[in-house]
Amino acid sequence: MLIRVTGALINLKNIFFHPVGDMDWINPLYEWYAIPYTTNFSRKQLQLYLHRPSLAVIAVPGRSLVKGYPIFRQRLKALMERFGFTAQFRGHYLDMYQDPMYALTSEEDLLWVSDYDHWLIDQCLRTFDSFERIDYNYLENTIFTLCTKAQEGYMSPLYYWDCYVAGKKTMPMSIEGIEGYLPSKLRIPREHQLLLPWENLHMENQLLRANLEDNLGGIIQEVGAPSDMWIENMFLKRVTEFVEQFKDPKMITPRELLGYPQYPSPDQVPAWGRKAAVSKIMKDLLKANIRVDFLAKYPFSVRYAFLVGEFLDHEFEHINLPDMFTNFIYEEFHPNHRYDIKQTINNLLCQDLFQFENKEYLATLFDKEFALNGKKACIDDFFDVLVSLKREGRFLTMYSYTIKTIEVEEKEPEKARAVVWLHDNKDDKLVIDMHFRYLDPGFDIIGIHLT
Repeated sequence: MLIRVTGALINLKNIFFHPVGDMDWINPLYEWYAIPYTTNFSRKQLQLYLHRPSLAVIAVPGRSLVKGYPIFRQRLKALMERFGFTAQFRGHYLDMYQDPMYALTSEEDLLWVSDYDHWLIDQCLRTFDSFERIDYNYLENTIFTLCTKAQEGYMSPLYYWDCYVAGKKTMPMSIEGIEGYLPSKLRIPREHQLLLPWENLHMENQLLRANLEDNLGGIIQEVGAPSDMWIENMFLKRVTEFVEQFKDPKMITPRELLGYPQYPSPDQVPAWGRKAAVSKIMKDLLKANIRVDFLAKYPFSVRYAFLVGEFLDHEFEHINLPDMFTNFIYEEFHPNHRYDIKQTINNLLCQDLFQFENKEYLATLFDKEFALNGKKACIDDFFDVLVSLKREGRFLTMYSYTIKTIEVEEKEPEKARAVVWLHDNKDDKLVIDMHFRYLDPGFDIIGIHLT
């Protein structure tokens, strides 16, 4: 048996590696790749023995090749027993090469191992809450029966090996054929249920989808490929759990969620320590899946005073789902009208205004009662002016501009004004006098005067 090893495994010093060219006579049926795999469990790794022709996988804990190979042989024998390989075939396959032969391979040689293979193993491992509780039979059975995309069709390790044992040529099948495939010479382990893994997933997803459609209305589109059913299943479960929690959400404060930590009051933090103090609170909040963003730039004294004096005691609806973050924005508590106006100007002038496919987006920045040079106008009138400027050869792009003034009353922001200088390619400038109307949560352009 030939084991192709990557250099990322350990305990390789006392192993003789045959030159790859000397291995051409080996039957590919007896070739396995030993690949290190880092799990989601802290500092825990597996060795994955991957059979290239069939994509069957044997999982072994640790990174030591010397310790791992005997376990691999034991697990491979057990896998063959579970799936009904005859004792004669098992003996012939495992005893063909009593002592393994090794050859080194590079990461580039493993590019055929798709991201999907790694993702599938990761999804299987997510069903266990600790490394010690991994059910290797479940992991290996799932991969052995699951079909993957092959050249011009689909196959599974079970289908490949069943055809080999039966003396049939292994040809990729259609998705319908491979999903309904039942082995003729091998068997599916009883503990793995009568249904194949993707059939179980398909049925579970149908039930979850129907329940959500009944509760929320509408139609949730069904995916087709088995490789996507794992993602769909996780999505449907998360949405279902979100809907259930949202019916009666728990009201909580960040301070309570963090376990009532003690932070110094703002007047106790020296100027030189404010940045670190803000960073400490933000990291604590992230650990509790809470993110706070400051859109504009503010002194660290303002940020710290807000976090400690206001935000930590802000009550909100807490939805507790894995990897789900609750996001807050400082400006939702303290609106920054000058920042909002500047963003509206940037959103307008940073676009390529001469690309008319942007017209639909740009129209959202303007008020319905928009005026151009003192006359009632529409977005098309504004584009006509831009086209005439372009024909004059003045403004070929709209990226060079300077915001000269912004006039807005923070307490009464109903109306605001800004003056922008648009620089052209002739060292000239176009003055854009812009008027705004505040419509929560932002500003719309109600007038533009060009000079």
